[in-house]
Amino acid sequence: MIDESLGQEWVSRRDPRVRRPISTLGMVSADGVPFLAPDVQLYYKAKAPRPKDEEDFGAALPVLTDQQRRWLVEAISKTYGPHPWIKRLQA
Repeated sequence: MIDESLGQEWVSRRDPRVRRPISTLGMVSADGVPFLAPDVQLYYKAKAPRPKDEEDFGAALPVLTDQQRRWLVEAISKTYGPHPWIKRLQA
């Protein structure tokens, strides 16, 4: 999922207009476990949300930062157009 890049920038293979610095793709838990940033993971799940994806979105939504929410709204809008998650992200 994250193997597409241009220099130090990740480029979505679904939509090359969706980009961000590679250094912002990952995070580390309090226990030291690395994981993919939730906004990036949700971007991929937004293509065709299954019930599990809807659950993940609901669980992640309260902990997304304003910056993550803005990025996700922009990325989903560019790639998928109108999407039911957008209103919830902007609330």
